[in-house]
Amino acid sequence: MSKLGSRNPALDEDGWRSLRDEVLDLFTPGAPIDELTLFSGRRNQVQRLRDALLSKGRHGVVFGERGVGKTSLVKIFHLGKGGPQRLHHVYVQCLKHDTFETIWRKAFRRIKFTEENGTDKWADQIIERSPLDADEIGIILSNFGNNDPAVLIFDEFDRMEDKAVRELMSETIKQLSNDPTNATIIIVGVAQAVTELIAEHLSISRALVQIQMPRMDMDELREIVTSRLRRTPLKISDDALWRIVFLSSGLPFYSHALGQSAALIAIERQTLTITENHVDASIPNSFTDLDQTLVDAYVKATIESRKGNIFKKVLAACALAEQDELGRFSSASVEAPLSYIIGREMKIPSFAFHLKELCGPDRGTILKKAERVGRLRYRFNEPMIQPYIILKSLADGVIGNDALERFSIHRQRSLSILPQRLS
Repeated sequence: MSKLGSRNPALDEDGWRSLRDEVLDLFTPGAPIDELTLFSGRRNQVQRLRDALLSKGRHGVVFGERGVGKTSLVKIFHLGKGGPQRLHHVYVQCLKHDTFETIWRKAFRRIKFTEENGTDKWADQIIERSPLDADEIGIILSNFGNNDPAVLIFDEFDRMEDKAVRELMSETIKQLSNDPTNATIIIVGVAQAVTELIAEHLSISRALVQIQMPRMDMDELREIVTSRLRRTPLKISDDALWRIVFLSSGLPFYSHALGQSAALIAIERQTLTITENHVDASIPNSFTDLDQTLVDAYVKATIESRKGNIFKKVLAACALAEQDELGRFSSASVEAPLSYIIGREMKIPSFAFHLKELCGPDRGTILKKAERVGRLRYRFNEPMIQPYIILKSLADGVIGNDALERFSIHRQRSLSILPQRLS
């Protein structure tokens, strides 16, 4: 019987190659999930979006941090049982310079109606006036019947710089609520509150299903890895699975990236059991699909302008610091991890300058101040960078496994909070 993680000749060369291809297909750090059976967790959010589809005159807003799986959610929630038999699923990705008119024209170029004489016509061909307004949009959407409803998804809504979009979309939702059609609008974007995406109108609050996407809990992150490995002959040790889940910090991207990379290393070594050593070896490879802007931000924040620079260590300590449910941490919570990393006691005055600099443009504003009840707190300006800092610090030897294990208990406390589940 082979030892855990040792070479396993169970497959021939073609078998190992096929298994490698399968792993690359199952784990998708660079793309949204497009298959319901591979979508882990989020039962409450899936159900609420389905309810919006079945409630005439109601529309949805999905919001949360970058990297929590919003796009995957809106691309698959309608699949499977419990939804309309026939549904026009229209997905529009909003771009920086888009306007209210351009995003709706994008949507209408993806919708085809069949006229009474049997000919097909695209929705953008029946627009009667421009610029588009809520009334014209309502007229076009009224062409959807009870048996073939539509859902129109506008993703990355926050990216648009045109300030008029929020007000115009609010007016459109308001009108479609008062004069319902068989079409449902779903707005998706990075935000901490709905009002950051949609202009505030008391009259449309009853028409909006507001769905916040928190970070994934540890069970959901485990399911990302195990649901994919179940389709293969690969197994994973408990320690390896825990390590992937912990390092992911609630963000599915990292579970995909680490899970895929660790599996590929196991395959390269011709073993069918993924161990903690494979996960450790996979860390540098897991950066492949990461947004380059995050890498650039880290480089700018940690550039060494003089000997004895400790910005890398301060950032690592911030990433390991105990945080609240919104990702905020205090200066005091940085003391313990930084003292451990440096090897001597580090009180707030020793690194207060560094925190201030990391909040400024010279260091890329990698942190930002976030007050809570009058007390100063900090948070990472881009949540996706926090796990990267831990992984990069491990890869570069800024921290070791001992530091990770020592301060994991505090951070695991927030990751273990389970969201409300459906009965």
